[in-house]
Amino acid sequence: MGGFEIFPWAVAAAAVAAMVYPLPGWIAFRGSHEKRGAILALNLLLGWTLFGWVAALAWATARPDRNVPEFLLGPARVEPTLGHPAQSH
Repeated sequence: MGGFEIFPWAVAAAAVAAMVYPLPGWIAFRGSHEKRGAILALNLLLGWTLFGWVAALAWATARPDRNVPEFLLGPARVEPTLGHPAQSH
């Protein structure tokens, strides 16, 4: 296979990559994901690595309303109380 035989395949691969690369950002913006800016930044900065692109795609398709086991969420946040604590009657 000479250089001229590989050229069409290289052009085709580059065209497919150019169409697939922005997919995580497109999904995040199309679905109005609340973290779409961060997903887009992740894809732009680390999307060139396979890991970064897969992470951005997974994040873009994740929805916060899905049931997530509590042990994956970490410790619960404690809201500060204003004034005195409620007294029991």
